[in-house]
Amino acid sequence: MRYIVQVAPFPKESATPSVVGTDGKVRQLNSHEKLADDEGISKVLTKQQKHSLKKKGVGCAPEQVFPVTSQTVRHELMLVRRSLKFYFEARSLTQNHSGWLSGQYVMRMELPSAAEARTRRMGDEELNKIIAELPVDGRDVIVFALLQGLRRSEIISLRWEDFSPERAIIRLNNPGYAKRSKTKVVERDVPLLPGAVKLLLDMQGAKKEGIIFDFCPGSVSQIWRRAADKVGAFDARLHDVRREALSRLVEQWGVSLSETILLSGHKDIATLQKHYIRLEPTVLAAKFASRPASQQPKIPGSLE
Repeated sequence: MRYIVQVAPFPKESATPSVVGTDGKVRQLNSHEKLADDEGISKVLTKQQKHSLKKKGVGCAPEQVFPVTSQTVRHELMLVRRSLKFYFEARSLTQNHSGWLSGQYVMRMELPSAAEARTRRMGDEELNKIIAELPVDGRDVIVFALLQGLRRSEIISLRWEDFSPERAIIRLNNPGYAKRSKTKVVERDVPLLPGAVKLLLDMQGAKKEGIIFDFCPGSVSQIWRRAADKVGAFDARLHDVRREALSRLVEQWGVSLSETILLSGHKDIATLQKHYIRLEPTVLAAKFASRPASQQPKIPGSLE
């Protein structure tokens, strides 16, 4: 659907997608309208926006279409292309039929534009409200995620035998399913914040081995989703917690980007900067103002 509304012309006699206008009302998109920067149109509703509108009590037309993100469309179309190429190569068909394959529409269709990087941040007040709504048995895993900024899959793979409170380190080993060639789980020693060490010690008791956070991935997301919905934070996602944690490491702890990678597990700083580090200008301005005048750098031409 996103391909239809962003790339291809509108098909005849088909349901057009809905949009949220500048007045906040949901309406059907006319066939002559575009989704770029037209006045009165924000963007096609995503699944997350549908969820948010539903929780706010905004009615939606039965024929309304809620597309997946453009990144999902790009990923799936590229997967189809790679699958077709692999099939032709495995069957030794490339030499005689590569021209035919290249001419198929699925191989040459224009992809939707890449989605913009998400920038959602959460303040202390919003986080405290969400944490207050977390169930007792699910609070620790969310708070640990907020402290350390690890991936969901990494958090639920942590084991007590890899926890070293004396060194404030926990060893992150690749879980069994992560032995595939393509995985985001990076095996490494993770430095723990004091709050994370205290949380784990309070949880540990006499435990010496076993899984620390005994949850499946979907359960962790559901715990967050239900608590966030209760306080009206319908657009706050679990993955936003990772961005918030990593951004706060830089803002509040003064950790450099190269040091932040030890926690985030990214292979390069570019990805960390593009998708995760979202510094608050007010925090940086406060740091400038807090430095005594005698310690402030002197800029030529500035007022004394």
